[in-house]
Amino acid sequence: KAKSLPSLTSKTMRGDALLHRLCAITYAQESVAAHCAAELGYRLIDHIHDAATGADAMIFLSSVDVVVAFRGTERNHNDIMTDLKFGRRAFLRNAGGRSIEVHRGFLAQWESIMDRVYASATAAAQGGLNIIATGHSLGGALAMLCAIEWRWITTVVTFGAPRVGDARIREAVELLKVQHRRYVYGGDIVPIVPLMAMGYRHDGRPIYLTRAGKAIANCPLWRELAGRVRSLLTVRWEQGWTWCPVPTRIFTDHRIGNYGVAMAEAAR
Repeated sequence: KAKSLPSLTSKTMRGDALLHRLCAITYAQESVAAHCAAELGYRLIDHIHDAATGADAMIFLSSVDVVVAFRGTERNHNDIMTDLKFGRRAFLRNAGGRSIEVHRGFLAQWESIMDRVYASATAAAQGGLNIIATGHSLGGALAMLCAIEWRWITTVVTFGAPRVGDARIREAVELLKVQHRRYVYGGDIVPIVPLMAMGYRHDGRPIYLTRAGKAIANCPLWRELAGRVRSLLTVRWEQGWTWCPVPTRIFTDHRIGNYGVAMAEAAR
C-alpha cells in the first residue's frame, strides 16, 4: 500500500520551492553558488566533489536548518556512466533487518563523498539545527541514500529523481519515518527509470506537478500516466539523432529550470 503524504500547504510548497532553488545552485560554479545562496538567506559552507565518480554536493546553512543539496547528472563521462550502471548492490539492512539492493552507480557516487558530507553537515548542525537532504535527478537518488544511511534525516525533497532500489526501500523509508516529498513534472522520463521490469521501485507515490500549475499530492499512478500521455499529445515531435521523431518534452520536462517554473506556479 502506498504511503500517504500530508496535505500540501502553501507554506510547504514555498519551502520546497526554496529547496529547488538550492538544487539549481549546485549546477553553478562555486563563487556563483555562494552569491546566489546568500540571496536566499543561506551560506554555502562546503562544496564536496569527487573527481573519480563525478559526485557533487553543496552544504548550505541558514538560521533554521542545514541543507545537503546533491547535484544531478551533467554531460560528462562519469555522471553518464553512473546512470548506466543499472546492476544492484546490497546496501544497508533496512529498519526491518533485511538488506536493500540499490543501483550500484548511485551507491558508488554516494560512498565516494559520504564521509565528507557527514562531517560537514553534522558540524554545521551542532546547534541543534535540522538537516534536510535534497537533489534533482541523480542528486535526488543520492539524497535518498543519504537519508537511509544516516537514519536521522527525516525530510528528503527530490525533483525528477529516478528509482533508487528494490521494493524494500519503501519498507525502510516507512519504518525510519522519513518523509520523502518526491516531485515529478509533466512528461519527465527520469522518474520512470530504471524500469520496474528490472526490479526497481519508488518508495511511495509522487507529488505530481501538472502543466496547469497544480501539485497533486499522493498522486495515483493513473493520474500521473494521464499527465504523461497529455504531454506527449500536446508537444511538437522533433527529429532525433536516430533520424526518428522523438517527443522532446520527455527530456525538456526534466530540466531543473522547468521544475522551477512548475514549483513557482504551484506555490502561488
